[in-house]
Amino acid sequence: MYWLKRTLSKSSRNPNTATQQQHEQEHHGITDELINLVKSFTIDTFKNFPLQDEDESSYSEEVESTSTRVRKDLSQWQERHAVLILSNVKEISQLRYVLCPRHLKENQFWIIYFTLARSHLAPVA
Repeated sequence: MYWLKRTLSKSSRNPNTATQQQHEQEHHGITDELINLVKSFTIDTFKNFPLQDEDESSYSEEVESTSTRVRKDLSQWQERHAVLILSNVKEISQLRYVLCPRHLKENQFWIIYFTLARSHLAPVA
């Protein structure tokens, strides 16, 4: 655990690493505006969101990505965005913990999230 704290503190002091992290966050749409939007989400935002029925069999695989589990059915860009938003905004991470799988399936959570965040994200090529 000590090495992790030391590594994190070193990387936060390294201006190149901080610049790279900021660039990656910008590339994946993590802006102050998006963070504020995400912090406004509540459990009811997700539970009351109208979802159409869909074939769940296509959403059966998950992939381990850093310290969070992210759906494999997301695009690479969405997967990286999800990891970044979960690690940068504790509120969405907590919502996901409360909602999945008790109230929503993992794929439903991300469908709702990206639908709600769409207006704050640039179109992905």
